[in-house]
Amino acid sequence: IPNKVTWVAPTLGGGAAQFTLGGKDPYQLFYPGDQYVDWHGFSFFCWEGEGPPGSPAGSYLPPKQCLANMRSHLQGLASKPVMFEQFGMQRASVFSSRTDQDREQWYKDFLKEIKNYPEVAAILWVQNDYQGWNTALKVNEPATKVIRDEIAANPNYWHSAIQTK
Repeated sequence: IPNKVTWVAPTLGGGAAQFTLGGKDPYQLFYPGDQYVDWHGFSFFCWEGEGPPGSPAGSYLPPKQCLANMRSHLQGLASKPVMFEQFGMQRASVFSSRTDQDREQWYKDFLKEIKNYPEVAAILWVQNDYQGWNTALKVNEPATKVIRDEIAANPNYWHSAIQTK
């Protein structure tokens, strides 16, 4: 283990629709430099619009589009591993008409598409039921089964090669 802190440079967005600040990608404007950054970080909730997912102004984008947007954020920057610092899709709630089947399909699509993005090396799941965000996985919901089945079917892809003590 290196005797230094590992730095993750967080984006100002994530897999959502592209946005600019003064005509430039804000991640590139605030990026401190390759010599200081070990990982690129993204909040990967994949919604577009001005509101949270499920609100009238916010909806989910397909994983393929979100991942492509992420890659475009990184153009011109050093090749560093990518970490999804926050990841999840909101479950149906009073804020959303999304069904469990919608959520299940989104995760199926994500788990298929992510394999085309070898730069993604870490995913931190947001297990959150706070104020209607509802990104937590429940034991018996269809999305949980999709994820379990994928990990079981492809353990060499999903299990880390990093050894911890």
